[in-house]
Amino acid sequence: MTRRATIASIALLCFAALSFASSARAQGRRVSSSDQKKAADLYNQGRTDFAKGQIDQSIALFKQALALYPAFPEALTNLGMALDAKGDDSAAASQIELALQYQPNDALAEGDLGLVLYHEKKYSDAIAAYQKALSLKPDFPEAYNGLGAAQFASGDAASAEANYQKALSIRPNYFDALGNLGAAYVSQQRWSEAAAVYQKALALNPDASDVRANYLSALQHTGHSTDAASGYQQLADKNPTDPSAWYQLGHAQYGQSQFDAAIASFQKSLALKPGQPDVEFSLARAFVDVSKFSDAIDAYQKGLALQPASAEALSGLGDAYLKTNQPRKAADAFRKSLAIQPNAAGPLFGLGLALMNSADLDGASAAFIKVIAAQPTNYAAVFDLGNILFNQGQYALAADRYRQAIKLNPNLAQAHFNLAAVLIRLNDSAAAAQEYATAHKLDPSLIPPASK
Repeated sequence: MTRRATIASIALLCFAALSFASSARAQGRRVSSSDQKKAADLYNQGRTDFAKGQIDQSIALFKQALALYPAFPEALTNLGMALDAKGDDSAAASQIELALQYQPNDALAEGDLGLVLYHEKKYSDAIAAYQKALSLKPDFPEAYNGLGAAQFASGDAASAEANYQKALSIRPNYFDALGNLGAAYVSQQRWSEAAAVYQKALALNPDASDVRANYLSALQHTGHSTDAASGYQQLADKNPTDPSAWYQLGHAQYGQSQFDAAIASFQKSLALKPGQPDVEFSLARAFVDVSKFSDAIDAYQKGLALQPASAEALSGLGDAYLKTNQPRKAADAFRKSLAIQPNAAGPLFGLGLALMNSADLDGASAAFIKVIAAQPTNYAAVFDLGNILFNQGQYALAADRYRQAIKLNPNLAQAHFNLAAVLIRLNDSAAAAQEYATAHKLDPSLIPPASK
């Protein structure tokens, strides 16, 4: 929910005067009619300035009104909302709470307090304020929307969704509630419903670039990647200086395997806004897919300098080092990744490869065994463990591992070929001949030694 204050209105001066009289009695003193009128004029001018975006000037005017009459609840509430717009949430909440002491059953003020508490990330208190507002004014769509936002921030997407729906039942064209409902659907991976809701929001405000980006993301997840990519391109063309637009376009292009185009888009995003670790990591992955491994290493290193605890990026860096024949650096990157996610199979497998290429066969074997324990169907780890046993001269154990790999993946030609080589050493030439034949059939480039 965006930071936006809602200034309450005193429609009639006589209503303000009645409020003054009531508050004056509560404070134990009376305010002259002249001061009442001056305070009301200052207050109304403050509202006007706030609406124009002149926040500092509105704060000054509200304070002048309160100097004339400190117990003016509407001025206190609107001063609070002006302070909230400046980001001074604690002071804002204090002003609105004071207003509610003078006017306890003000549903609008309770709603404003809920918004300020939401901005303070005091979500349980915000929920209580919104619920009080709704008990006073059940047909209050902004309070339902705010209640939903606080619940969503607390991790209760189901309750949030229900309250967004209530807001929309009162005001069907409530743009903010539509956007928030879309986010609730996204959090539950209900992509089609999210796309439909975002589409309704865009019909109300076609220029809302953030909602359009969310719509395109939902569209992409529903399998309409071409339409999504086209939409992201239009968004980037319309907002050429927006780094997020180019980043999103790059992701859409990457999803369509347009790696060179994705690289260009990620680089535009970084040119507009350097220091984005997620964009650097995305750029690195795209470089890997076009075999530009040195560029990938550079992008991973830049991203990790900004976000060093990314286990996924560290693993990706390790893979890029392997591709450039730097096994020791690769092993270091994989170890750092595993320090963050100790049992992740991908970095464990990469570490096994790096250690094997560094001639640390015992370390590689231990890594592959951990991979197989976590992923018993990982035929690549089983195959590489067989290779280590082969190199260590443990031919019978190597044969068992190759057979296990073949069982997991019968079309793994290299496993058939290596099994044949082991069987030769185990003096089973007939079985070896069969394995050589199978390997050659699966991959004609694999030629038995006697045929070369």
